[in-house]
Amino acid sequence: MIFYADLGIAVDIEGIDDVQECVDELLEALADLEEADPAIVDVDVTATLTTGDVEVNMCVEASDLAEAGQKLLATVRGALHRIGGDTPGWEKAARLMHEACMNVRSTERELSGT
Repeated sequence: MIFYADLGIAVDIEGIDDVQECVDELLEALADLEEADPAIVDVDVTATLTTGDVEVNMCVEASDLAEAGQKLLATVRGALHRIGGDTPGWEKAARLMHEACMNVRSTERELSGT
């Protein structure tokens, strides 16, 4: 199945000289991971530069919702690490999959209108 997935990230922008450059680097790292992994497509990043609110969107091919959520977290975490970001506590997030910061749903259901 193909799942649409998005993940909100609150970035601490204190000490970051150029937030736009940081977001661009994140998108580039995600694009590299997308190119290497056929289960990831249509990666996109939106951000409010003044607050550090970042949203990562992608489509994930997975056998079920849990696998799609894990792929989303692993991909975003991997991209953050590639650009020198820290992800403390993400192990807990991977276990809990908070609905408040993640929305994953089947695109097949959306497209069929059911």
